[in-house]
Amino acid sequence: SGLGGIVVAVTATPSRWGVEPSMAAVGGAFAPPAAGFLKPDLQIASGGTSAFFESPLDTLLRRLGRNDLIIAGWGLEGPVHSTLRSANDRGYECLLVPDASIPLVPELAAAASEMVRFSGGIFGAFAESNDVLTALTELSDARRVTERKLS
Repeated sequence: SGLGGIVVAVTATPSRWGVEPSMAAVGGAFAPPAAGFLKPDLQIASGGTSAFFESPLDTLLRRLGRNDLIIAGWGLEGPVHSTLRSANDRGYECLLVPDASIPLVPELAAAASEMVRFSGGIFGAFAESNDVLTALTELSDARRVTERKLS
């Protein structure tokens, strides 16, 4: 990205939830994860529910000097939460974007979101995708202005 961010796509072993990610339910319809909105800069494989389990993710992020993570994806109340908690336990600053995530069980999406929203920062911060996109756009615009002033 223009801000130096990277998009990491994580694949996991076959679902233990009995639902394949490519058939994740979204409001009664079926859609592929991430719906092709972002092309990943990196792809890694994980051995379990958390993106950190049996994967090079932690090593990769530390080598790249990354500490701030925006987390979204398939399996809000399962893999996304597990990754968020694992990242938080490792000292990363985490931002959950639940409306950019697909729940395994749609009825659990609200509870999964509320758990982070009302945790007081224990699991990380919480924001809706519109707010994240607005903040990233403002940062990008500010960076361009600063770069123009320096040149």
